[in-house]
Amino acid sequence: MAKVNEKFVKEGADGITQKDVKRAAKNTGKAKHKANRTVLKQLVDKIHDFADMLNDYAEKRYREVPLWVIGAIAFVILYIVNPWDIVPDAIPILGLLDDLAVATIVLAMTDQDIKQWKAWRKEYDRTHGKEEQKKTADKETD
Repeated sequence: MAKVNEKFVKEGADGITQKDVKRAAKNTGKAKHKANRTVLKQLVDKIHDFADMLNDYAEKRYREVPLWVIGAIAFVILYIVNPWDIVPDAIPILGLLDDLAVATIVLAMTDQDIKQWKAWRKEYDRTHGKEEQKKTADKETD
């Protein structure tokens, strides 16, 4: 069994391609839905941030981020939506703990970048209004 740690995330993120980023961006709604089911709600908002930041990157709205951060975020999104990861999601509670472990590691690795994106996003929302927010929300539910 693989050990979930920073090395595991870095190796996974290093293998992420632009095609993977697009696939992860298409799966952000699933990742958010799955995050809402978790027992540790404090990570839910962070997983939503991962998904929203990845969507902003994939839609070319936000590019002021190192590529390794996008790789790590795409990796965690794809990891979360994969039901057959280290601990299969079909195993109650334990199946979600590895997802949470990977998300926690990625959060620690990308926290400053997430904070910078959130500041950008706040300004973007202020200047682009509710129309853009609605378009983004509609895409996530598709």
